Amino acid sequence: MIKKVATAAAMLSMTAAGGLALASPAWAVPAEQQACALYANAVTQAGNGLIARGGRVGCDVPAEVTVQLKKNISFWVDSTLAAETLSGVTVHLSPRGFCEDRTRYYTYTISNTGNTREGPLNFFC
Repeated sequence: MIKKVATAAAMLSMTAAGGLALASPAWAVPAEQQACALYANAVTQAGNGLIARGGRVGCDVPAEVTVQLKKNISFWVDSTLAAETLSGVTVHLSPRGFCEDRTRYYTYTISNTGNTREGPLNFFC
């Protein structure tokens, strides 16, 4: 009887360890890799100029990143007022443009990995 209980306990512990081993690869991903992300901050205004700040942080593999200063146009395709592109692991860009009229502007960040990030819409000018 004790041998059967010991065998059952050994089997149970191997099953539990096997389940843990199957689940561990998701936990084994480094925090830096999990934190890889694009950002698109709110546009800021300096005089008649607008600044869009965006980029890519926390990544281990380089990518091409484009940050755009966009003008929101209701019921139409938004226009790009300024853009900057740079390749790297960590990318910070600040394209600058000028106010065209009092409307909403935003930052739009794109990566060649297929990811995008859109910042909040804010009224300026």
